[in-house]
Amino acid sequence: MGIHDNFFDLGGHSLLMLKVNNKLREILQQDISVMTMFQNPTIYSLAQYLSQTTEEKYIFEPMRDRAQKRIEVRQGKKQLFMKQSRKSSR
Repeated sequence: MGIHDNFFDLGGHSLLMLKVNNKLREILQQDISVMTMFQNPTIYSLAQYLSQTTEEKYIFEPMRDRAQKRIEVRQGKKQLFMKQSRKSSR
């Protein structure tokens, strides 16, 4: 596992994200929203986000939203593929 590996591609899911979020809040003593973690699913992107100033965060918000939509579409396709695979194996 590396800093550029996607949390979800490695088998992460929403419940595990909550556990990671709680641990990061404890360690960093900083409020990190779960949405921020979903929008930054790699260690590298989350570190980049957390090191930005508030002004920079707003500048990159539209880009981050587009990336999040792409992630959601990709995950939806992956789930659809898994459902179809299960149906065809029966």
